[in-house]
Amino acid sequence: TRGGRNETRHLQRDIYKVGGCVLVPDEAQFKNRSDATARVMEAITQVMRLGRPVVCGANYSLLNRLFGRPPEDITRVMVQPIVMLPDAPVDPAFVGYLEDIGMVIGEVCKIEFSSAAGDIHELTFGLRRLVKRLLVQAYQLMRLQKPGRKEKLVLTMDHVHAAYNHFWYDADRLIVEKSADDLLNIGKADPFY
Repeated sequence: TRGGRNETRHLQRDIYKVGGCVLVPDEAQFKNRSDATARVMEAITQVMRLGRPVVCGANYSLLNRLFGRPPEDITRVMVQPIVMLPDAPVDPAFVGYLEDIGMVIGEVCKIEFSSAAGDIHELTFGLRRLVKRLLVQAYQLMRLQKPGRKEKLVLTMDHVHAAYNHFWYDADRLIVEKSADDLLNIGKADPFY
């Protein structure tokens, strides 16, 4: 916005050479959350004015907030939204993600992730950030145990279930339960889930 006509033309030429533009906005990047979607909308609009095709990627939260904008904003920028859903419990990507975590955890982990994928999916709704938090909390609970003399501490599904029921996971458990309820049409639908 501060550049003059020459800077704008130069930017348009560079974007043309590259062949497009991708914008990945995040409303959490702004200190003032109350006007965050307006600022994201302003950034998208400025990039669109450069005259090149624009593809925007946004998290579900931002997309949901953008749908709350005035109709002219929605029709201007959300032409064909594609909403990505969480992985299914049997999706090779989800199972592979769990197996990668198992590789990182190493010998301390005794969970067979290919067979535990359904259980872990049920406890996390397949949301990867919740998978990470649940397994980290399960690991922390495991570390609080006192092993016997000849016993080694190992992470098991018992620790995962204990982590799910622990107060550390309260907010995440609420997300899982509300998401499952919304999927099953139980209660009033909440657009945040």
